[in-house]
Amino acid sequence: MPLARFPHRVTFLAPSLRVGTGDADVAGVAALLLHHVLLEHLLRHGELAVAQDEFRIADGENRLLDAGHPAIAEVKRFQFGENRRDEVLWLSLSLEAPDPVTLCSESAAGETRELASPPGRPLGEAVEYCLRCWLEARHLGAAPAELEAFTNEDLLAAARRAQAVLASVQAEDA
Repeated sequence: MPLARFPHRVTFLAPSLRVGTGDADVAGVAALLLHHVLLEHLLRHGELAVAQDEFRIADGENRLLDAGHPAIAEVKRFQFGENRRDEVLWLSLSLEAPDPVTLCSESAAGETRELASPPGRPLGEAVEYCLRCWLEARHLGAAPAELEAFTNEDLLAAARRAQAVLASVQAEDA
């Protein structure tokens, strides 16, 4: 009987999003929504161990832990050291233009790679493309299911609705 392969252990940072000036107030919510889409999409993958509850997505001041965070080197050190992750990954994309989506990865050995989607694809397709290429490059099986189709505007609309709900709850608590 062949030995079982250990899962590839990964952590996804919050996506690095660029938004138009009119959507700056919902950028964080949009990043959180996209982050959870990624987690849900890959959580049931049989060859991956995706950090979930043990990884905080924001710091004590509610700043998202994305690639541009001032303490990102410390976050990565923790993920590679104590959390024993093989890779830390994040998406980099613009929600104001149909630019390519880039999946960035850094290995525990410090090796960095970027996979970019072809330009002009809807957001869901672009993310799916990057993830599929990343999985194939590591000889891991396909994701358990395909991502549902969604666009930049779909994500922004959901973020605006979620932000409105959060604002109304906060107003009730005040």
